[in-house]
Amino acid sequence: MVWNDIKFSKNGGENMKSCLITFQSQTQAVRLKSVAKKEQIGISMVQTPKEISYGGCSYALRCDRRDIPKVLSLCKAYRVSYSRIFSELTDVSGRRYYEEIAK
Repeated sequence: MVWNDIKFSKNGGENMKSCLITFQSQTQAVRLKSVAKKEQIGISMVQTPKEISYGGCSYALRCDRRDIPKVLSLCKAYRVSYSRIFSELTDVSGRRYYEEIAK
């Protein structure tokens, strides 16, 4: 996946600051988190929200949307496979929802 191929919706303004990366295995999530920390990329492991959990790993990584190009480069360089990438959005009432931006 090339960063330029990822299309953000017109909602992707100020209310979209982070992305969630999902995985098929916890091993892949832990591996990417470790590599990202070494590269000083802010990333945290969170429980995968039920809205985007499709039977894969129960953990996802959250990072700033501006770091997605670096994270995708690390996935390629270290052969870490991910399932999907979602933008994390907030509606007017403050509820979070998710929009898939990459497979």
